Amino acid sequence: MTAPRTPAGRAALAASLAVALAALAGCLPSGSSNGTPTGGPTTSVVPSPSATATTTPTPTSTPAPSGTAVAGTWTLLTTADGVCTDSPRLIGTSYVAEGTTFCTPTAPIGPTPAVPTTWSTLAVPVGDRATAAVRFPPGGGLVVATNDGPCLYETGGPTPTWDCRSGVTGYPYLDISGLANIGIDAVYVLPDSIALVPDLFTTPGTVWDIGTIVGSADAMPTRIAVIETPTAEVWSGTNGHGVVVIDVAGGTTTRQTTAAGLPSGDVRDLAPGSRDPKLGAGYPVWAATAGGVARWDGSAWASWTTADGLPSNDVRAIDVANDGIVWVATAGGPASFDGSAWHAYGSADGTPPVDVMDVATTAWGVWFATTADGLLVLIPS
Repeated sequence: MTAPRTPAGRAALAASLAVALAALAGCLPSGSSNGTPTGGPTTSVVPSPSATATTTPTPTSTPAPSGTAVAGTWTLLTTADGVCTDSPRLIGTSYVAEGTTFCTPTAPIGPTPAVPTTWSTLAVPVGDRATAAVRFPPGGGLVVATNDGPCLYETGGPTPTWDCRSGVTGYPYLDISGLANIGIDAVYVLPDSIALVPDLFTTPGTVWDIGTIVGSADAMPTRIAVIETPTAEVWSGTNGHGVVVIDVAGGTTTRQTTAAGLPSGDVRDLAPGSRDPKLGAGYPVWAATAGGVARWDGSAWASWTTADGLPSNDVRAIDVANDGIVWVATAGGPASFDGSAWHAYGSADGTPPVDVMDVATTAWGVWFATTADGLLVLIPS
């Protein structure tokens, strides 16, 4: 969902990053440690801010108004269509992955979204499970997080190569389940903490222990969102303990819980709601939880449930498109928010009855990962 600046000494890295995806897919769209981390300041816990206004849906027998559906064509892409898996465990703005196999559309981005017809495949050489991938700096290279450390795909030499850090090389931050960036610095989601690592690989980084912050030994981070404006913040969901907000510059943390208006402390995913071309991601912050969807506007949470048109309160993933439409993957299927109301997609919209687990808005349409049916795609018309 500010950012450290890149010194001159980082220029070579930034240059290699800038071309790292060229061998993968031509032109790609812009836009949870086995080791013991060391270093970084001791973080302090700041009390959660009090919500000044919380939208709580009122149960009613009258059906909730339906939001405007995004018109378009739904289709399922499978291995028969060239996709590398029918059970995508990871999707992003330009890729689908299962295990350590990535595939991405090979056709250049067109003026309008279209179903990809050809795909290229790439195998990550570290670990047995890729868990996240981010291109950074913006327009730069592909950085992949795995359960055995991070990798950078480089294309600066005669042939494309992988630059990886793992347990074999003594890298301390392993079993990475999530990844984001602030400039060229990486933010890693580790089993029990969040780590900010300068220049992608430099250690030690700065580590925030989630269990210590929330006061519970079983607390773990889930997914994260990075906010770059007005200040750099890392928002981390947790497994029942709400959201931990990390002020990167100050090193302090705050917590957002159900007491502040979250519909559930089990926060599965987070997404920034705005993106300035120059300043980066900003408020609001959207949250997918086990009790519905929530939105933090900078001072309070608003929330939505099935009483407001969601197909299920079991919300698994969330993403915000460039046009402001909010997309969610729920146990009841896909849904979108048009700014006023939710629309749940079903047979009347031509949506196949598949179990969706994740969502990503891409230049090739809106993508949903399914459990075993392939990649569900909406091509807006």
